[in-house]
Amino acid sequence: MIDEFEQECRLLYEMGLKDSPLRLEYEEKVRDLSILREQMETEGKTKEQIALTMHERRRELGRLYKEAAPPLFREYIYYATAGKYGDPLGPTFERLREYIS
Repeated sequence: MIDEFEQECRLLYEMGLKDSPLRLEYEEKVRDLSILREQMETEGKTKEQIALTMHERRRELGRLYKEAAPPLFREYIYYATAGKYGDPLGPTFERLREYIS
């Protein structure tokens, strides 16, 4: 456990959470969701349908990338996200609706 902790601390120190290859890959996948949004708009989907689909896809990406993170990073990410949004995967669709209502 100590070796794992030291290894993860070294990784965090060397590249930080925001600059890790895993984080950068996640951000690219999130940006790529705009293609899906454009496709859904072309298909005539409603704003509500698009918003719900985009939210579900982004949460799923978040879950996948959080699970791919090293264990101690993962624990920290879930903890920080839950503290910020009240949910370890980020804001719920309903909570986002409250922000825009």
